[in-house]
Amino acid sequence: MAMVGVLINTATMAGQSYNSSKMGSWIDTKKEADICASGDSCNVIFKNLISQPKLWIGKTYFDPKAPYNIAYDGSYSPKGMVGYIGTNWYSFGFPGYSEAPHTPWNKKLTWTEKFDRLIVSTDSDDGGVTKESAPVGDVRDIAPFRHTVKIAHALQYNLAGSKESLLELKNALVKGAKGDYLTELKPAHFFYKHNEGYDYPGFAPTLGNFYNTILPLLEAHIVLQRNNLYVEQEFNLVHGWLEKRVWGLEQGVMDGTISKRWNYKPHQEAIDHEMIKKRTAYLLWGIADQNNEYFTAGVNGFKDAYTIIRNDGSLKTEHRKGSGNNFGLNTGNYVIQHIVNMAIILHHHGWDIPKSFPKIEQMVKFTSELVKSPRKNKYYKKTINSQNSFNNSLEFIYDPKIDNTLAYVVIYDKTFGTKYSKNFSQDDDTHSLAIMGIVDAREIVIGDNKLHSINYKFPDMYPWTPSKSSKKDWSWFIGERFQ
Repeated sequence: MAMVGVLINTATMAGQSYNSSKMGSWIDTKKEADICASGDSCNVIFKNLISQPKLWIGKTYFDPKAPYNIAYDGSYSPKGMVGYIGTNWYSFGFPGYSEAPHTPWNKKLTWTEKFDRLIVSTDSDDGGVTKESAPVGDVRDIAPFRHTVKIAHALQYNLAGSKESLLELKNALVKGAKGDYLTELKPAHFFYKHNEGYDYPGFAPTLGNFYNTILPLLEAHIVLQRNNLYVEQEFNLVHGWLEKRVWGLEQGVMDGTISKRWNYKPHQEAIDHEMIKKRTAYLLWGIADQNNEYFTAGVNGFKDAYTIIRNDGSLKTEHRKGSGNNFGLNTGNYVIQHIVNMAIILHHHGWDIPKSFPKIEQMVKFTSELVKSPRKNKYYKKTINSQNSFNNSLEFIYDPKIDNTLAYVVIYDKTFGTKYSKNFSQDDDTHSLAIMGIVDAREIVIGDNKLHSINYKFPDMYPWTPSKSSKKDWSWFIGERFQ
């Protein structure tokens, strides 16, 4: 086999079925899965990547069919240097969001040997079966939201009037690039056991962790370029560093996941909570690099995801009445969140979302109605078991986690003038969208839309100079209340 992780650059072809001879660097056999699970030979060492890979966005199927690549269908171009955070956004003062529950915590954005070199998956949780020769990582040492919250604070401080926050963020990225941090990507070191046999998840769980860091890094890189914060040498250093990390995201059909259920051959399932973030990342890199291939792949990923939305705004893949353990209301909100995030990005590039993609609003409406009466929703499961408890929980409403909140509805409302979030809870966690660079969506103003803002009433809250910013150890990477 070709060494997994040494990516190859093949001819661009639109609408191509999977061809193992042309995609030989991806995991697509049981033998390769065994090798990757039991050692380090499949690790991706980013600095060794030498060219942009062939991109893969799998077409969504609900019936078993051969994997089909839609990454190159058509051609789309970004219209400027704007990602998720719009050019007409600003922010009033905000209290901040605690990163302590999500990653090893300190005050500054610092790069360390322990947390910022090897990117791994988990310690074989969720029923994973560890191979005897596989090294086992400790999930407490993985830090899957490394730097996510810090980047979001710096970006929203900028929106609240602090250019100093962007300078410190730029300096942090330069240090990361100089040190070649986020150095190596390791595929899963375990198999999952189920009734039909074993699954090997390839790079999927590792990338699931890495997207939490790379997405806000890409948004930050876009904002820094738009504000002309880099000198040429700094830009080249940071851009080249991020470019290779983005190249390393491409690991083929379902990120190298294969299963006995599919005779250990590549198989494309319908887009779900495990595959959605790749599409957002490709959109953002298409913008940051002004790269039509990545932007096109991201657009096609968005359009493909749109096909899973029912007329009532629910998702065919996540909102189901039947039994199963890999779908539900909780993971459904996760997917809706990312589809809406992509829609906001495309809105910034001139796409008429309400007219061309009306079911995006139906998704937001579905969420609003779900929040109002969750137990009346026809997809709510009164009885759950240990296998599907996470997927079917309502924690995104009652106890939101960092990557699964309701802030996207607030941003949608402020962008398009709707009020679906009007009666949402006003707790801080509900309104955080750190993975896209936002700490507190309530205090974001889009145009002149101040929906949910508390601090717009106070004239000293924009431009905002936090009262303790004169302290020597003040950090723009954490909220004011944590200083």
